[in-house]
Amino acid sequence: YFEVMRLIDDETEVRGRALEALRDVSAHGLLVGDEKYYRMRRCYESAAQFLDHTIEVDPERRAIVEANRGRIEERFYRHGVPGDRGYCFEMEFRSNRLSKTAPREGGGRVAARRFPADMA
Repeated sequence: YFEVMRLIDDETEVRGRALEALRDVSAHGLLVGDEKYYRMRRCYESAAQFLDHTIEVDPERRAIVEANRGRIEERFYRHGVPGDRGYCFEMEFRSNRLSKTAPREGGGRVAARRFPADMA
């Protein structure tokens, strides 16, 4: 999925900057909590359905899609895994829980109130 979307909306730089920012959160008064990875599978009947969905999500992508349609379709069929539901893509996501810290009387810092897991 990422390889196909890179031709439309390349997040390589922004993802790198996000990881860089995560390394420096304590300097901004944040505590690093749980880190989780999870996968999601998304299937499309065809490249045309994928492109229609991509434009529906963000109509400003239309010009980029039209200018690169052949390359996008080629990557779609190369990276998609054919199956009963069309061409499927595994997407990996990462979730990092951060929490604020609050000043403590007499100096130092204390962790701020944490939310229950069902509110995260």
